Amino acid sequence: MAIGDIRGIIDSLDFDLYGGLLPKIIRVSGTTYAIAYQGYRNDGYLVTISIEANGAITGVIDSLEFDTSNGAHPWIIHIAGDVYAIAYVGPGGNGTIKTLTIQANGTIGVVIDTFAHDPGPSVIEPVIVNISGSVYAIFYGGPDNDGWLKTITVNSDGSIGGIIDSLEFDTAYGVYSDPIHIGGSVWAVAYTADAIFGPGRLKTISVASNGIIGAIMSSYDYDSNQTSAPDIIHISGDIYVIAYGGPGRHGWLKTVSIVGGSIGAVIDSTEFEAVYGCNPWIVHIADDVYAIAYDGPDGDGWLKTVAINGSGVIGGEVSALEYDPANGRYQSMIHISGNIYAIAYLGPGNDGWLKTVDIETVAVTPRSQAYIIA
Repeated sequence: MAIGDIRGIIDSLDFDLYGGLLPKIIRVSGTTYAIAYQGYRNDGYLVTISIEANGAITGVIDSLEFDTSNGAHPWIIHIAGDVYAIAYVGPGGNGTIKTLTIQANGTIGVVIDTFAHDPGPSVIEPVIVNISGSVYAIFYGGPDNDGWLKTITVNSDGSIGGIIDSLEFDTAYGVYSDPIHIGGSVWAVAYTADAIFGPGRLKTISVASNGIIGAIMSSYDYDSNQTSAPDIIHISGDIYVIAYGGPGRHGWLKTVSIVGGSIGAVIDSTEFEAVYGCNPWIVHIADDVYAIAYDGPDGDGWLKTVAINGSGVIGGEVSALEYDPANGRYQSMIHISGNIYAIAYLGPGNDGWLKTVDIETVAVTPRSQAYIIA
């Protein structure tokens, strides 16, 4: 078996029979994982689940309806100790942050604090990231679908201190933000610009460790006709890759360089899915191999591995698996252990689903070579 070969599904769990839109999975501790998602009647839900190192899913540990009025588009992040924060679209379409506790054994505690950072009414898919210490940033689509960035204080005890600074980084249109730290005070954000079927845009912005937001440093349209949320990750050095649904809602990969806030031109590109490939989530597997979980043809759940070298040159497809032939959308993916990965997604019945898959991460030494003596 070669690195990137997808061996198949290990285990699965329907973790919510009444909904599971836009689930985000993170590790809590050991075999304990948490999934925040938009559930029944668009309320906000959180579950903890045990996933063993071999990929066996042993079931739901605990659950909490963290917002009984509206809890759309949630994004969960670890703060400190057993404290976590969830940024989401709250009641009235406002931008909301809640803090709560999740113990290492999966027990979910009560809500600690709640803060509305934007009154709405049209906040879209907020993403919260740590800047430094107790300073956090929220990238989101705000009023009139413009692109917004706000910095806030979230203390280690879960208390939320309020807004530090804000920037409307795109005054025309800016939704489905995916930010990434470049280095020092430089952050980049990939998003959909101009209109619902507008270009895929990448901007770099300075955000100081104290939360003060500087000017936009650079802007570059990596595709003139993006139709799906992007996912940007680091490859090597100053090389980054963006996975997204592009023209025709096909699945695309493009690599770019970002040096000191300056964005270079596209290095390489490939159409990884020629029928339908939206809402991709890309993770590094090992060496030059990356895995992409995405909404595939007919709305099914697909997983592909591809090669991308350290210079940004994209190679061919390594392996592919239709991980859910009935329905698989809005997935997030996490490495569990060794060759084991987990995908949380909206699955059959519009339920919340979790599956573990086996992807060769550490190549097995062929038996014929195991006894060779140098």
